[in-house]
Amino acid sequence: MCQKPECPHKGDKMCSCAGLNFSSGNELRTHFLKNLTGMKLELFYNTLAAPAPYRLCMVGSCASCGGRLCMSDGIPSHLRGEGFLAVILDHALKLELKCADQFVELFHEEDRPIVRHWLKSLEDSDGSPALPGHEVPDVIYTIVQTAVDVDGGLFSDPAALGSYLSINQARKRLRELIAEEKETLSSRYDTENLSDDCWEAYEDGSAASCFIRIEILTSELSCGEEGGAL
Repeated sequence: MCQKPECPHKGDKMCSCAGLNFSSGNELRTHFLKNLTGMKLELFYNTLAAPAPYRLCMVGSCASCGGRLCMSDGIPSHLRGEGFLAVILDHALKLELKCADQFVELFHEEDRPIVRHWLKSLEDSDGSPALPGHEVPDVIYTIVQTAVDVDGGLFSDPAALGSYLSINQARKRLRELIAEEKETLSSRYDTENLSDDCWEAYEDGSAASCFIRIEILTSELSCGEEGGAL
């Protein structure tokens, strides 16, 4: 069962093998793995900055009936930018995609120079390439800002300010954001707390109604909902 965005192949002739229980996810997956031929990856997304909704699919033909087979791979829905690229690379490596050009070609043509540059940035210090054999980190670090000012009518939703594969890069950016925020912060915010991964400033005695917080949140990179097969 394809997830959003809508599958562009919905008009294709799908696998219709007799006796196959299409309501059973386990049976569909077993059939998919045993009969898939000509497998390739297809990635559907909006933009690198705001990719959702997105879907990564393994597609091919059924060896028995010749119909189309498709399995969508579950990936986290909140990722963007570098985090989005990293989780796609992680899944691609698990599917034994070993050519950098094949990985780059999963993305929109206008995004491919950015993806190539990102792959190059993953090279080890000795120059070994990210593909094949690159191991993607297990976690991603996202900087999130939350702010409330009851008197000023500010009740903003948490805003993601960037995602990073390196905690050191995330902490460096956090320090930059804190410095930028302090330049415009009202004198009402007279108390602050600071750690390596979190900064908050608030009005003494009114911390719940007047505060700003910028922090680094850690997320599992490879977790996600289980994909479905067609």
